[in-house]
Amino acid sequence: MVDESTSGGTAPVLRLSAEQYALADVAGQAAGARWEPEQILRSGPPEAEAVRELWRGLDRDLGFIGFAASGEADAGTAVDLCVLAEEWGRRLLPVPLLSQAAVVIPLLSRVGSEAAAHVRDEIVAGRRIVAFAESGEFDVGRRAGSDSVVVTGDLDIVLDGRLADDLLLVADAGGGPQLVLIELDRAGVRRRRLEGLDLTRLPAAVSLNEAPGRCLGPAPRTPLGATAYACLAAELVGTAGWALDAAVEHAGQRVQFGRPVGSFQAVKHRCARMLVAVETARSLTRLAAWTIASEGETTAARQAALEAARSAATAAVSNTWDVIGVLGGIGFTWEHPAHLHYRRARAARMFFGGQRGWQHELEESLS
Repeated sequence: MVDESTSGGTAPVLRLSAEQYALADVAGQAAGARWEPEQILRSGPPEAEAVRELWRGLDRDLGFIGFAASGEADAGTAVDLCVLAEEWGRRLLPVPLLSQAAVVIPLLSRVGSEAAAHVRDEIVAGRRIVAFAESGEFDVGRRAGSDSVVVTGDLDIVLDGRLADDLLLVADAGGGPQLVLIELDRAGVRRRRLEGLDLTRLPAAVSLNEAPGRCLGPAPRTPLGATAYACLAAELVGTAGWALDAAVEHAGQRVQFGRPVGSFQAVKHRCARMLVAVETARSLTRLAAWTIASEGETTAARQAALEAARSAATAAVSNTWDVIGVLGGIGFTWEHPAHLHYRRARAARMFFGGQRGWQHELEESLS
């Protein structure tokens, strides 16, 4: 991933290895054989069971969930994960790679208890899908000397909540914040389907009324680690990259006044701007992934991941809007997939505290 042989010898050049390029190719082929975004245009958003089967099928054939074991594998893990996330982001794959690989499994690894390790192993084995509640206010009752709790509270939106078998949340269960696991098919839990802006995600609203759960161990001070922001950035780079490729392809084929529209200065400038946005965001994302792989959950890694997420979200929103302009009339129709990519970009920049939250945290850490 890192080539030290630069012209001046002062800074490393971040390059993907041949194996990582092969990973992107294999991941793209596997996804393309099982999924195409046009399915949504024909028959509407995917159902939860179909997405679960897609997720399990990809892992059964190719073992992709194993990339989720960040922090405990070799130094290429975070980079490999971002390579995978970019490729699947380009294809709008609806599987829970972000929530499982970048949020839940790293969080369980950081908790370090036997109970957390068991849940983590269940996810890596493909037997469970676990959602994480980013925030919420909960009333928790805990039996003395026991890990069992009952939880009451409401969650307006849970990423991949319709797919999940279990829910992780951070709540004060006595003695400080604890990571609590709740089975979603138990009494006291009610899930409500949400129709979000992004038609490829399956969020849910969750209401807990003395729902039984168990404590897995003390929660980290920052449950969302750098891997979460880096993986989100990689997904958004994939979205922005799709928009660039679609714009360039159309501009080279569409003819007006006897000339390809790509020869017009306004279209050239727009495509050039899209290219700069993609390459900037991709470079920052790869730097963040390399920093995480090399250093772990350090302040520098978190800063790099936050900056990558901020840049990638901006690139994805602007590029998916620009490609609609390059496409012209067809780009504004529901029959073209451009709006699916635009929806994902707009929705994703609100994840994990939102783009303003990332910017604020980054500014605070640098001050």
